[in-house]
Amino acid sequence: MIRWWTSHPARQARDRASRPSPGTQEDTMPLLLSQIPEAVLRGVRLVVADVDGTLTPADGGRSRSAEAAIGRLEEAGIAVGFASGRTLPGLERLAERVGSRGPLIAENGAVARYYPGGELVDLGYPCQVARDALDRLKSLFPGIREREDNRERLVDVVFFPDGLSVCQLQAHLSGVEVVDSGYIT
Repeated sequence: MIRWWTSHPARQARDRASRPSPGTQEDTMPLLLSQIPEAVLRGVRLVVADVDGTLTPADGGRSRSAEAAIGRLEEAGIAVGFASGRTLPGLERLAERVGSRGPLIAENGAVARYYPGGELVDLGYPCQVARDALDRLKSLFPGIREREDNRERLVDVVFFPDGLSVCQLQAHLSGVEVVDSGYIT
């Protein structure tokens, strides 16, 4: 099941009597794909979705219903793309598996392709800077471990900080920013 989270006027009109005040957190209600008005759906040409915890269960498994919905969207002429912290090769494998032809935005926005297998969009982020920074941190803190998929990453690097805080790590670096996504544990 794919849900479209919206404050769309058609949804608001239909549910006005039972809906909370506009602008509240409860105002954004899940809307099933089948509930989107046909007139609205006709104008849609692209859907871009997060992957982990959105199209896939939080444990990283597969969602057959999400994959089937992607197939239905693609068959209807609506391209489906992905935006994720995953690597570009990881997103390309997913796109191939589910038949997606939309853009791929990987490594938390640092890497992009307009479509699977297409030319890499140069966003101007050099990978060597991040790799050098990680090498420096590993020399200072031998307990830091790299994540296995770093070899597929084109811009950012992922590591396990061995109990060190972002501030402790950042104090030893210049020219780069250490970001704790909160996702990797």
